[in-house]
Parts: sequence; C-alpha cells; structure tokens
Amino acid sequence: MRILHLEDSPQIQSMVKRIFGSQRCVLVSVSTVVDAIAEMTREPRPDLFISDWRLENETARKAIEFAKDLAIPVLLFSGTPPADINVDLVVEKPCARADHELLAGAEKLVVRN
Repeated sequence: MRILHLEDSPQIQSMVKRIFGSQRCVLVSVSTVVDAIAEMTREPRPDLFISDWRLENETARKAIEFAKDLAIPVLLFSGTPPADINVDLVVEKPCARADHELLAGAEKLVVRN
C-alpha cells in the first residue's frame, strides 16, 4: 500500500511513520499542500491520502479536493475537522488508540476502493 501523508508536525509525522512502517507500506510524508499535490501527480499514485486539516499557514482543502478528483481515498486525521469537507473517514486527534484507528481506517478505505 502506498500512502501519502500531509502533516506539518514532525511528531505526528514520526508517529504515523511508526504505525505504518511495520505494515510493509510505502509512506511518503509532506508538510505542505503544494508538495502533497505534486506527489499525487507522480506515478504510482497513492492508494490512500492521510491528511491533517489545519497546517501552519493553510488548510488542506485544496489537497483533499485534488485527491478526491483523482479518486484517491482520504482519511482526515485532525483535531479540527471541518463539517463541510468531503472525506472518506475522519479520525480525530487526540486519539488514545491512534494506531488501531489509523490502521483499521486505512485497511477499510484501500480494500473498499
């Protein structure tokens, strides 16, 4: 499974890398919307896009919409998820069972698509 992860917090990037690193996944982490969109245009495309919502100077709306236009499933992993965004699954931070929630969500979305 190829996963693209948009997150501006190095601590959260490390946690997600730890979670998916043991699952034989290819994880590409980026910290800006521009970098996320650039990664989505490369082949092979991601099987899953995991994104935070609120980044340092922007929201992830454009990257999420771009992923949806490409039919890439989106898992929003955020402490401030908006009600009006079209994603496939939301896991809210902080999450005591982040390992379980992210792995189960990724498996559900990639298998479904």
